[in-house]
Amino acid sequence: MNQTNTNRHKFPRATQITMAIVLVLSSFTLANEASACAACGCLVSKDWQAQGISSEPGFSLGLSYDYIRQDQPMIGTHSASINALLSNNPNASEVEQLTTTSTTTLDVNYNDDNWGVDLQLPYMSRYHETYPDGTVLNTSQSNSLGDARVIGRYSGLSSDQTLGLMLGVKLPTGPSNITFSDGSLLDRSLQPGTGSTDVIVGVSKSGQVGKYGWFVQGLYQTAIATLSDIQGEYKPGDSMSLNIGVRYATFGQKVTPMLQINAVSRRADSGTAATPLVTGGELVYLTPGVSARLGGATTGFAFLQIPIYQNVNASDAGAALGSGAQLTAKSIVSLGIKHSF
Repeated sequence: MNQTNTNRHKFPRATQITMAIVLVLSSFTLANEASACAACGCLVSKDWQAQGISSEPGFSLGLSYDYIRQDQPMIGTHSASINALLSNNPNASEVEQLTTTSTTTLDVNYNDDNWGVDLQLPYMSRYHETYPDGTVLNTSQSNSLGDARVIGRYSGLSSDQTLGLMLGVKLPTGPSNITFSDGSLLDRSLQPGTGSTDVIVGVSKSGQVGKYGWFVQGLYQTAIATLSDIQGEYKPGDSMSLNIGVRYATFGQKVTPMLQINAVSRRADSGTAATPLVTGGELVYLTPGVSARLGGATTGFAFLQIPIYQNVNASDAGAALGSGAQLTAKSIVSLGIKHSF
């Protein structure tokens, strides 16, 4: 990996130690809440250092956009029809029809010789349609901040800086009181903010084989503090994700094709405000993508996540009555740009 300009933008050692201590302590002192459907987020790795694109010390700013349209009901590994769910609904159970989520994320990153800190600030626009009684359509529209994440990285476990550890925290910066058009509160698993403080731990490994670069990244996220509100107590399910990626690049190449496999396993939510029978599951995506040098220190990327395996938690009893399905996405689009200083 590139080790040039190692003294550029380098903080004094005392400042480095102070920032690291603050990052670790924040994982145990900040409070939040949580939400987790099986396919509510983008799984693609946007960690440029892990992808081997840039490891130079200094600051970088990134802006990314993710679009998810969930309009395919699934029960376990099988797809279902919304019309069939509505017609086979004698107990007037809720049937969800559509959820679209657009997320624009500001990424502020600092890398030093063998450590880094990444701040992710998302802004979310979410639209949701559901039939709460199986007959009358109810909608919700929100535009707000989502939950921020602060993640620290240490890559000094190997002399070539290809083996690293990650430790971070997800903060309760997003609201959890968004309502439907009729004034009732949106389900906790669909709120922009989870209301929980989550700890994030992970490990990454990268390498090079000829003209091909590769990386493997594993992350585990769990809520350590939750908040109760008028809907009750809510704790999002723990999640484990695995990202495997390769890229092809030669010296001076401006356009770099990339391919990832993204997998996640999410446990069901818990608490009196949760719907554990229809949250959580296992998802695997095949994700082709491309990065391009746009000039100077600016680089752009684009990814398309395509599901190749989906097994979502569902209520067998509810499904027989017309509910109990989870909405999944047929694809997820991710675009972004990054500038290094």
